[in-house]
Amino acid sequence: MSSVKSLPPWLVQPGQKRYDLAVDVGGVLTSFWIEVKRELNMGELSRMREQAVRNVTSDFSKMEIDFSALAVARAAAYLVDWSLDDGQANKLRLDPNQPLVSIKTLGRLSPVFFKAIDDAIGAHVLALEEEKKLTSGVIVPDEMSA
Repeated sequence: MSSVKSLPPWLVQPGQKRYDLAVDVGGVLTSFWIEVKRELNMGELSRMREQAVRNVTSDFSKMEIDFSALAVARAAAYLVDWSLDDGQANKLRLDPNQPLVSIKTLGRLSPVFFKAIDDAIGAHVLALEEEKKLTSGVIVPDEMSA
């Protein structure tokens, strides 16, 4: 029997998942892998979203969302490790505890490689949502009799 204790459902279960990816660049298939967090917690989601908000008015009545920044922030929030290096066997730096470090590294990638990573993370998030079938709402007590 496993001694790993399950967390209550209101806390994010830790875990990671590895994806093997490949990108075709000029007829040459380049394979690599990424490892992503199973799920983000609320703090990580909030920090990710903050990276994409622009031009907020003082009363918060208007704001703009930079969807490119959101995609990069999402990748930085989810990525834990990968096999990408600088061409001299030095792994490109990711730091799941410092998303700005990962954002800077992601900014160096070729758009086609970033798209492969973004697509994989998008599919990962959709699969998790499907698995959880999240529903939310307010529990309304039965009407009290007068």
